[in-house]
Amino acid sequence: MAELLVDSSIRVWVFLPIVVITFLIGILRHYVSILLSSQKKVDVLQVQDSQAMIRSRLLRENGKYITAKAFAMRKHFFNNEESGYFKTQKRPAAMNNPITDPTVMTDMLKGNVTNVLPMIIIGGWINWTFSGFVTTKVPFPLTLRFKPMLQRGVDLMSLDASWVSSASWYFLNVFGLRSIYALVLEIGRASCRERV
Repeated sequence: MAELLVDSSIRVWVFLPIVVITFLIGILRHYVSILLSSQKKVDVLQVQDSQAMIRSRLLRENGKYITAKAFAMRKHFFNNEESGYFKTQKRPAAMNNPITDPTVMTDMLKGNVTNVLPMIIIGGWINWTFSGFVTTKVPFPLTLRFKPMLQRGVDLMSLDASWVSSASWYFLNVFGLRSIYALVLEIGRASCRERV
């Protein structure tokens, strides 16, 4: 099988535009989903109960690092039969049925619209604009079972399975850029800041 040589202008006019378009649409999709998201109302009792559960879990996991008297005092606060927090705070479980709550259904619809609709539109546009281009080659050999997945839009039987078409390159970028989004948008750092 002869080695395929890809023109360098494909890198400039097909490969990089697909990466840039996918990245910028992902950033835009993130900010649109933030704008469309509704503010969840926080119940003070739920926050109080969740904080108590976190404190009791931390006591259970790290109780070996404090003295026995301190552990017994904290355990007494949570589990005393007469005055313990978990024995006196009896609240009914909040059952939110998403079918009866229209705000939950609306939030699910907003999430689906902001995620699926741009992927379908941009994927169709990229497939129409860059149809038939072979953009890159993966640096490892693949079996023929990967050929339909990686070479969508390019129907050459003699082409090695490790070559990637433009449409498949778009879908690889959609799922492969998630860690870059987390780095650029500081998604993971926000949760780290909340812990401190």
